[in-house]
Amino acid sequence: MNKKQLFTIVALVFLVALLAAGVVWRPWNDSVMTVTITISTDEKGPVSLYHAKARFQTGDGKRSPAQADIDIGKWEGELVRLDIRGRVRRWPGIGQTTGFAGCSVQLTDSTGAKPIEFIGWQNDGSSRMHPGTIGSLAFVAPGEADPPFVYGQEGSLWYVFRVPQKAALKAAFRPVMEKDLKGSHEPLVPSVRPPPSVLKESVNADSA
Repeated sequence: MNKKQLFTIVALVFLVALLAAGVVWRPWNDSVMTVTITISTDEKGPVSLYHAKARFQTGDGKRSPAQADIDIGKWEGELVRLDIRGRVRRWPGIGQTTGFAGCSVQLTDSTGAKPIEFIGWQNDGSSRMHPGTIGSLAFVAPGEADPPFVYGQEGSLWYVFRVPQKAALKAAFRPVMEKDLKGSHEPLVPSVRPPPSVLKESVNADSA
């Protein structure tokens, strides 16, 4: 066997290996979910609590949620704002946005765990009120979960609360693909709703 024949055989083996890898891996179907959680107070700017990237196959319907346990005892007794930002992009994470990071967050303390409900409403301008968004408007991610996974249409959610004793956050995230939403966003219905007078004052304050 001469060198030319040997080179041809090696090239064929390499080509077959590449084709086999493409069938198994298919990088063009990969996406990256990026999630960032920050906490802030009136006195101090945002402090990063969590930042992670998770790579997954877009066509894989069995996506295990990413988990995070975050101690926030440092802010005990303080009024804080929690911000969650998350997007899904084509791999390697710098391409087109193709979805959102759905999240399910629980606040735990010495009394147990309580789901955080991102509360917001879309005011349509009725009742002589200016149209706009009040609060942090959340949408329900497809799929069964209790509490449900939610996402923000602009890729962000926020929540204001006073940190209890021995507090921590238990968070789970999973990708929500735009193609699965089929152009429709299902708003989360808050379990509580302020009286109309509070809504009116909030809208007037936002427009001032």
